[in-house]
Amino acid sequence: MSTPQTHSLAVLLASQILQDDIAEPPTLRELAKIVGVSHPKLNQEFRKYFGTTVFGYLRKLRLEKARELLVVHHSNVTETAFQVGYESLPSFSRAFSLHFGHCPRNVLKQTQPRKEPQSPEIKECPHV
Repeated sequence: MSTPQTHSLAVLLASQILQDDIAEPPTLRELAKIVGVSHPKLNQEFRKYFGTTVFGYLRKLRLEKARELLVVHHSNVTETAFQVGYESLPSFSRAFSLHFGHCPRNVLKQTQPRKEPQSPEIKECPHV
């Protein structure tokens, strides 16, 4: 018999599984089977705890990880998209833009370390 506590544990376990493998997570049915609840119940419980479906939660995880890769590690946009599990660069860019309000390329440009302008070489004065 399942209880609310069982459902809470299932949601927490499922969220951890998704966090551990955001690029190639199990399907909803596989995830539900792993955590021991039906897939409709898992989606229902995710809505209750996270305010979104399992897929919505995964999308948010992927986009947050992508932002970290762009901002902190200065990864290029294409590599970042594939690293977090997107198979299509346009789909990634669209989802990223909707979530953060900026396209990933602009985020990367804004956060890349700026190159300091090179000062002209100072020549040593000849000794008199």
